[in-house]
Parts: sequence; C-alpha cells; structure tokens
Amino acid sequence: MAPNKHDVPDALLVATYNVDSQRVASVFPVELAEASPTSSTRTATAPICRVNHIEGYRIANICNGFLCFASHSTAKVIVHNPVTGERLEIPRAPRLRPDQDNARSPVTFALGFSPTTGVYKLFRFTNRTMDVYTLGRGAESTGWRQHALPLHPCNLVESKPAVVIGGKICMATLGPAPYRHPADIGTPGPVLVVDVTHEEP
Repeated sequence: MAPNKHDVPDALLVATYNVDSQRVASVFPVELAEASPTSSTRTATAPICRVNHIEGYRIANICNGFLCFASHSTAKVIVHNPVTGERLEIPRAPRLRPDQDNARSPVTFALGFSPTTGVYKLFRFTNRTMDVYTLGRGAESTGWRQHALPLHPCNLVESKPAVVIGGKICMATLGPAPYRHPADIGTPGPVLVVDVTHEEP
C-alpha cells in the first residue's frame, strides 16, 4: 500500500554551480507526484531561491532545508535558511592540536537535528574527536563540548557531505590503507553513525 502523499514531508533539492566565477547554490522544491502510465511529461520548476556562497566557504551538509556553510577548522560556521534568507553564525570551535589540523587529518562539519528534543546541533569531526555545539537557548548552548571517538582514528571522507536520517548523522569513512594520498578516496570503510540526541556513535 502506497503512503498517503500528505504524509510525505516536503523536500528540497540543492544544486551548486559556478556563475561568473561565483559559486551559487539553487534551492528547488521536490514534489512527489503520482506516476501516470499515459504521461511522461515533466514540468520545469523554478528555484525557490539562490544563495551565493560565502568566499572561502562550502556547503558542509543540509539538514531540514538549512544549509550549513563551513570553512577551515576554526572559522565560524554559518547556518543559512534559504527560504527566509536568515543567517546564524556559530561561535568558533576550539583550536585543534597541531596533529589534528593538517591535510592528513581532515576536519568535517555537520548540522544535525534531534526529533526527540527538537534541537539542532553542530558537530565538528576529526579523526579522533568530535566537538558539539547546541543551537538555541538553554543550559546546553553554553559552548562547545568535546567527545572522543571510540574507534579512532576514524578517517572521514571530507568530500562527501553527512546525511541526517531520523536523528542520526551518517558519514562515509575510508577503509584501512598503509599510505593514501589525501585526495585519494580509496576503499570505502564503514559508515560512521552518530546519535544527535546523545552525542555518541
């Protein structure tokens, strides 16, 4: 039995491309339509909005329609609502140890959401630790918290954005290798799954 179309949440598709040497993200609505055996026509959809990337930043991931822009490990992360145009700058994460802040130990950011608490959290991952910042007000939003990753070193694939599913952040990792060039993705490893509510894998 097919799900009721009214039970399917709205979805957004984000496409990034270059326009006059400027990186631009276009946000499109994704509408789930019933398949028609007699019609194969598709209607072009105009984007809801276009967002110019902030210089030196890239989209780290997308969570519930919010775009998470990140740069280097200690720069402020910016969360952007493409529909309203609002931006939220997250306070800088704490400095990393020298052995964690280099090309052989990439740093990855991800915005996550807990459906249990209704809270958004920003995560910064290295190969050994994760730092967490709670967005919003309350006792938890007093600053960054650091947790050790139990299975370290955890080699995350920096070029693959995290996916948030059911209150869990899912990230691709690299398989073991004696030597790998930083740009070589190589053999995929297990998926790192982090619970947003409890801040643990």
